[in-house]
Amino acid sequence: MLTLTTSASEAIQTLIDSVGGPEGAGLRIWAEPVGEEQSSLEIALTPGPQEADQVVEPAEVPVYLEPQAAIFLHDKVLDASVEGDTIQFSISDQPGGGPSGNQQPPPA
Repeated sequence: MLTLTTSASEAIQTLIDSVGGPEGAGLRIWAEPVGEEQSSLEIALTPGPQEADQVVEPAEVPVYLEPQAAIFLHDKVLDASVEGDTIQFSISDQPGGGPSGNQQPPPA
């Protein structure tokens, strides 16, 4: 399952707080089709999970994964860097995970 760094958890909480998100609000990650055989990962704040979403546990902040995104992210780490008002998220392999330099999210 996707894991979050402390920086990612703090960045997500900052985003939720900045919009006054309701209880259960979190970050949702989903695979958006790009062409016939590729997808890109998209993120947005959401008031809660959609019906088929997986909830990342344990996590300090709510993160919801659409099923196709969950498949791709099962062995990944979500990190964030903050510079001023800009938050940049990045995804890397979990320690001990295989190489993913040329992996693409699964087709939607």
